[in-house]
Amino acid sequence: MRKQEAMVQPEAARVDDAEIARLSRRYDELAADAERDREQYRRDIAEVRAEVADLKTSLTLANQKMWAGVGHIRVLRDSHLKHAPHADLPAVPEQLRDLI
Repeated sequence: MRKQEAMVQPEAARVDDAEIARLSRRYDELAADAERDREQYRRDIAEVRAEVADLKTSLTLANQKMWAGVGHIRVLRDSHLKHAPHADLPAVPEQLRDLI
C-alpha cells in the first residue's frame, strides 16, 4: 500500500503536458544555439590558425632578411677594417651590438 501511495504525486508536484512541451521547445532552442556557437567557434579557430600561419611566414621572412643584413654588415665592417684600418667606423647601434 505504501508503494502505491509513494507513486502518486501531489497535484502541486505534477508537471502538465504544456509545461513539458515548453521545456522541450526550450531545450531544442538551447541545442540549436549551442550548435550555432560550435559552428562559429570552428570558423573562428580556422581563421586564427590561418592568421598564425601568415604571421609565422612573415616572421620567418623578416628573420631571414635580418640575418642577411647582419651578415652583410659584418662583411662590410671586415672589409672596411682590412682596407682602411685607421679610419673610424660608425658606432654599432645598441640593438645590434650582440649580433655584429
